[in-house]
Amino acid sequence: MVKPKKTKRAGPAKLFVLDTNVLMHDPMCLFRFEEHDIYLPMIVLEELDGHKKA
Repeated sequence: MVKPKKTKRAGPAKLFVLDTNVLMHDPMCLFRFEEHDIYLPMIVLEELDGHKKA
């Protein structure tokens, strides 16, 4: 299997602040920001914790 070469980013990394709704809609979105930085506010983690089942 041949993997495509990753291109280097042209500019500085962007910072994305993710909301609870984004993570509930698509939990795997965390892995789509490879070359960028992600910020998860503590309140987002607390809200996600409140939505856990069992």
